[in-house]
Amino acid sequence: MRNWIKLLIGTCLLSMLFGMVVAQPAMARTEITYWVKWSGEEFSELKPIFEKFNSVQDEIYVNVLSVSDVGGDLEAKFYTAVAAGDSPDLVHVMSHQVPEWAGKNALSSLDDIPTYGVDLSRHIERYLDLGKYDGQLYALPLAPATVVLYWNKELFREAGLDPNKPPTTIDELNEYIKKLTKYDDKGNIIQLGFDPLTPGWWPPAWCYFFGGKLYDPQTKRITANAPENVKAYEWLRDFIKEFGMEKLQAFRAGFGPYWSAENAFVTGKVAMSYDGIWKPHLIDSFAPEFDWGVTAFPSVDGKTRVYIEGDYVGIPVGAKHPEAAKKFLAYLLKPEVLEQINLAQWKIPTLKEVSEEFIANHPNKNIGEFIKITKMANELFCWPRIPVCNYYLSQWLDVVVPKVTLLKDTPQNVLNLVQKNMEREQQRTK
Repeated sequence: MRNWIKLLIGTCLLSMLFGMVVAQPAMARTEITYWVKWSGEEFSELKPIFEKFNSVQDEIYVNVLSVSDVGGDLEAKFYTAVAAGDSPDLVHVMSHQVPEWAGKNALSSLDDIPTYGVDLSRHIERYLDLGKYDGQLYALPLAPATVVLYWNKELFREAGLDPNKPPTTIDELNEYIKKLTKYDDKGNIIQLGFDPLTPGWWPPAWCYFFGGKLYDPQTKRITANAPENVKAYEWLRDFIKEFGMEKLQAFRAGFGPYWSAENAFVTGKVAMSYDGIWKPHLIDSFAPEFDWGVTAFPSVDGKTRVYIEGDYVGIPVGAKHPEAAKKFLAYLLKPEVLEQINLAQWKIPTLKEVSEEFIANHPNKNIGEFIKITKMANELFCWPRIPVCNYYLSQWLDVVVPKVTLLKDTPQNVLNLVQKNMEREQQRTK
């Protein structure tokens, strides 16, 4: 009888203990949200790389969301989310947006990211600078970009130019443009050596190639109307005058969409093109046999100045899980992960050294040239790291380019106007 009672009590105790164990929930993963602007094919290629993180550990689950950036939608949605206290845990931020977002207290400092295992010394310092504002780090680079000069080697041969010798100075560029431009019997342009407005996404860059700058970080002054900048836009004005505004407009009207087989460079309508590191992907997609070269854009003194920008990632102010977000960010910054991301993007990570496998597996056959251009550049430049940077860029796109290229006013007057507008904007936002 006693043995039976002991057995019954023991069984009850075991049942109670088992019930307590079963009742305990499994360790829940911290779920974080990452907003990216990539969509379509780009998003499809990158999402598995990001989501692999979910399979290599069981502490954090990342939910990657594609947020439309058409017309700046991502930025608008981001500001709304931050104001409402409903921020994502990580957000895609373009390098030129970092100063404004950080200046508006929308991004959290990442100065402590090395404590999460990120070795910043492995990265090119100039690219890290693009993620900084006022001396603090607010965003880290995932897929950086350089903008360079492409040339059509076949058209060089036809024009009697050495297909392996691109222009290195502005004077040489001007000569090449003339030799590579063709007209029909009626005087209409049918081939243009170079078009500063195709695609024309980086209009302030011309200032740097003439030795100018947009901003003086020492005096913290806007330098829109610096003499070098005026010369750059006199060059653009003279280009319009030489080839004819109406003729150029009629010629451009025959261009197809940028990302298509009718791209002006791919079809040979434009012999040289100032464009981003992603252009080889475009060429390979629509004209894989195209014979092209790449180099730094020419400058007035022959020095190599290369514009850099990129897709960065930051942690918003108000993120619900900043610790988990930093751990995921540390994962993304692992060299092998960065290489995977940049292989998918046809780009180069900001690492000082990449693996032999990265070079061997890269879809861009000239990727070594891009690496060399970056390493050998006399200057890697970017837009000013100031909170009013986006407004400044809009001045070039909406004021400078239209007024100069439509010959509505002199470059000096136009840049004087931008100088006044920017000084007023700086004062207003202090």
